[in-house]
Amino acid sequence: MSNELANVNEPTRETAQESNADVPRLLVVDDVITQRTIICRIGAQCGFDVVGAATLREAKQFIQERKFDCITIDLGLGAESGEGLIDELWDLSSLISVIVISGAAENIVRAAADKAQSLGFDAHFLMKPLEIAKLRKVLEEKFHNTPIQRSLNSLTAAGR
Repeated sequence: MSNELANVNEPTRETAQESNADVPRLLVVDDVITQRTIICRIGAQCGFDVVGAATLREAKQFIQERKFDCITIDLGLGAESGEGLIDELWDLSSLISVIVISGAAENIVRAAADKAQSLGFDAHFLMKPLEIAKLRKVLEEKFHNTPIQRSLNSLTAAGR
């Protein structure tokens, strides 16, 4: 793991409950701790308040506890499928962005992202192995397009 990632710890449930409501929130759903930690760290470096979930059950619990501006979903979650979470997001959350991540065939990952878009979410997909630069670019774009950031940007522009 690179040095730029080494100084950030994966967020915990306590972090999720104590977070600042004025910071865009990212939920990272991946059963592989290394992948989850990398995505969490990059998300935090991009400015998100980040929470990691290893299972669909954990992800659903976090979503019921708070609103997220963006979620990354690994399609392969052990015996579970991340695609099932996409189906349930509409009922559980008013998410803005969904980033589908997987090492599955590109057409499968693209289909899951298309499904999220058809449900009204801003959707994107990334293939594993993750390219850190692409992940960072997508997360930075998502961060700057959250309602909180758009409001802050407009206030800053109005105050000039």
